[in-house]
Amino acid sequence: MARKPALGDDVLGEIQSPEAIMRKHFYRKSEEAAEPEPQLPPAEEEEDARFRRVNISLFPEDIELLNEMVRTLRKRGYRRVSKSQIIRYALKTANLEQMPQTY
Repeated sequence: MARKPALGDDVLGEIQSPEAIMRKHFYRKSEEAAEPEPQLPPAEEEEDARFRRVNISLFPEDIELLNEMVRTLRKRGYRRVSKSQIIRYALKTANLEQMPQTY
């Protein structure tokens, strides 16, 4: 007569429990489940890059002014204008001779 499985018996046999599967694949990176993270190729020369990302700090009122400039230009028909374009324009047209010492 075959014995019926009891409460403490492993009825799934070789199949992992749901908790073990969750721990292995979702909560902890295992060697089998972890894929190698893609590495970006190193930039050989910065001259070849079309642009570089930089971080700058602006005061909240400067950011609001920049956003207002974007809204104004878009109302005037410049549909794809961006903050970066406005900053690039300002850099090219800035007159350093008129720059105050305490700005």
